[in-house]
Amino acid sequence: MAIAVRIARAHSGRDRVAFCGYHGWHDWYLSANLAEDHALDGHLLPGLEPAGVPRGLLGTALPFRYNHAEELEEIVAKYGDEIGVVVMEPIRNMDPVPGFLTQVARALQSHRRCAGDRRGFGGLAAEHGGAHLVYGLQPDIAVFAKAISNGYPMAAIIGKREVMQSAQSTFISSTYWTERIGPAAALATIRKHRRENVAQHLHRIGQMVRDGWRVAAERAGLPITVWRSGADEQLRHPA
Repeated sequence: MAIAVRIARAHSGRDRVAFCGYHGWHDWYLSANLAEDHALDGHLLPGLEPAGVPRGLLGTALPFRYNHAEELEEIVAKYGDEIGVVVMEPIRNMDPVPGFLTQVARALQSHRRCAGDRRGFGGLAAEHGGAHLVYGLQPDIAVFAKAISNGYPMAAIIGKREVMQSAQSTFISSTYWTERIGPAAALATIRKHRRENVAQHLHRIGQMVRDGWRVAAERAGLPITVWRSGADEQLRHPA
């Protein structure tokens, strides 16, 4: 995500990032808590301390909550062309409410978009890409990691040609970019994902887990809410 945000900022020439969800521990993200120590609460981990993050980044990361497009609209109305990047996941632990993604797209008509897509795997068939395809979104950048290589360190940052070319005007590097284990593991994972229809298997196992939680909670007399994504079913039986 740090690389994706670097490229998106390089392309837009603007510093401010609007985002929802959890996107790591780097300065660009934690700087949201320079304004108020609870700004990131509700995005995954509450009470994250921004000690060590330069104070000069104050006001550069602007959070809004998933399924609350009105909060993004307020950010856009206040900062306008100062916003260079919007980072979000098409799906969190719940489906988008009707109209949410449409409102987001409308708010960003004059701004570049950067979507961090956690749902490239983890229940979605590799050949169908990420959840943004299910919902007809066209992000300038999409990010895939973690499950793409079945646990080996690996990430893929893809995007529109004119946006990704902006990487040529900045500096991005890694000590391990020349090693082959991550790419080899990712290719093997994707091939098996397709060959064995892993998406359908994960959907079935996930349903068993959800049912098990509900039964256990009922027996224990505990209230419980179990989330699932409608995109799982849509991608299990693609059109």
